[in-house]
Amino acid sequence: MLLDGELSFALSSRPLKENELNQAKLRGFALEQIPVAIDGITFFVNPRNLIVGLNLSQLQDIFSGEINNWKTVGGSDLPIAAFSFDPQVSGTADVVQQRVLVGREFGNNVQIVRTASEAILKVAATPGGIGYGSASVVVGQKTIYPLPLSRSPGEMFITPFVGVNETVLNKTALANGSYPLTRRLFVVVKRDGSLDEQAGVAYANLLATDEGEKLIDEAGFVPIR
Repeated sequence: MLLDGELSFALSSRPLKENELNQAKLRGFALEQIPVAIDGITFFVNPRNLIVGLNLSQLQDIFSGEINNWKTVGGSDLPIAAFSFDPQVSGTADVVQQRVLVGREFGNNVQIVRTASEAILKVAATPGGIGYGSASVVVGQKTIYPLPLSRSPGEMFITPFVGVNETVLNKTALANGSYPLTRRLFVVVKRDGSLDEQAGVAYANLLATDEGEKLIDEAGFVPIR
């Protein structure tokens, strides 16, 4: 919609792709992505599945279909039911495919959901369920268990949430990158000298003010300072 002139500027939860930059160039303008916040991607399971945490290679095996029972990764003897967004339309799924699956395809075992709310409901109703979503959506949900993650086997698990009942975003771990799955959120601006460009830049500048950073914080993200 931004490329077609239907939006003045856009927000994105993933970096721009080469083909998008090329499409903009063919239409006579450039796209610039201005980072404004940090988000964490949180994986979660059914609370009845007593598992301490997972590393990224285990998540890769689960979502590519290599592993199909929780006992393989230290959980209960339950079949795994994995839920994901469609990577063709979801920036979050695109990041998971690139960072967790390392470019591999989601397995045939993965069931597609449309929203994080749907993923949460499915996992809450499925003893062997696992899903994921933005930390800003998952934080405070009581019907699921957010998984601590590590980058590699043997490394310490880092929890996405802290505080009483883990209801507060682990801002320190997201900001310093110790949490394994963080991503930047962007304002995408059309650099064409138009009022649309001015509007996009003004919005990004607003989010960089003290008031803007407070709003980012209240929305469940970490401001980029």
